Amino acid sequence: MVPVIERSGGRVLMKASVSQILTKDGRVTGVRVGNKENSAVDIYAPIVISDAGIHNTLMDLLPENIAKTSPIWPLTYTMKPGVGCLTAFIGLRGTAEELGLKAENLWIFSESSGSKILRSDIFDSTLDEVLEKPYPQLFLGFPSTKDPSWESRYPGK
Repeated sequence: MVPVIERSGGRVLMKASVSQILTKDGRVTGVRVGNKENSAVDIYAPIVISDAGIHNTLMDLLPENIAKTSPIWPLTYTMKPGVGCLTAFIGLRGTAEELGLKAENLWIFSESSGSKILRSDIFDSTLDEVLEKPYPQLFLGFPSTKDPSWESRYPGK
């Protein structure tokens, strides 16, 4: 995805912690990366997309006077923060049969009780505390194994 973004004139910054969404005259103009201790840098852009979630975007990253103009603002106090997810799509060499992949989804949990996975203490933890805990769940899906035309379209993949 990075080459597509860069070919279109965009930039992708890795491990760049956004501390603020910048605004001027009621419009988003860019982001501030880092903080005072880390020599913050302002990056201006005509389009900014936040994937930080409603709570982080409206309550932490945007100035309150701008956040309050969002039609979603009234919901910020009625909804609890959600659980973040990471999705990775990978390509493998070999057929489903060669790799032993079945036409199924696998759910892997670190707890024996599903109710413990979304326990509230994770929301009260710091980032460092969360990173020390085992990842609560993992989902593996193999959509290519469910597509009868996959092998003819992508032989050996």
